[in-house]
Amino acid sequence: MENINTLEKQLKETQELLEKINEDKSEIEQLKIYKIIFGLLAIVFFLSTLWLVLRKTAPIEKEIDPNYTLVRIDSLKNYKQYYFSKNLGNNVNLKNEKVIYLVQIGAFEFFKLNATKINGFKQFNEDGLNKITVGTFTKYLNAKQLQDELIDLGFEDCFLSSRSYGKLIDIREALSLSNEPEYLEQ
Repeated sequence: MENINTLEKQLKETQELLEKINEDKSEIEQLKIYKIIFGLLAIVFFLSTLWLVLRKTAPIEKEIDPNYTLVRIDSLKNYKQYYFSKNLGNNVNLKNEKVIYLVQIGAFEFFKLNATKINGFKQFNEDGLNKITVGTFTKYLNAKQLQDELIDLGFEDCFLSSRSYGKLIDIREALSLSNEPEYLEQ
């Protein structure tokens, strides 16, 4: 009978060990599943990070309205600082001067700026366009210096225009009228 008790005891221990092994197997299977899920998440994270780093920006398909002028964001702030540090000749009366040089920074069809309320700016409505200019000078060199400085500030498309007694004239004609022929070659 002792042998039977020992065998029963060993059988019970063996069954407990088998149950423990089955439990461990199910835990191992769960860990394998977690490992696979974690691996897939790591791959997705890696690929999305790689995509964000290496992607190229899509080209802009929308056409830019020709009435907008693109300048660096800080250009107007820089212009304001420049304006208050220099005299832009805004006390000149356009209609009384033989020749005036201005720096035109934009011409807009549908955009209207009340430039008369902004120091240093003038606005002319010609040929269906609202033309915005900065500074009024009786000397070509002063206007050219302002143009160069505005280009450095980000107004890369600005250019010189000239007027005689308030009417738009060609720069060459203005240089002749103001007796500044040395600048005709530029």
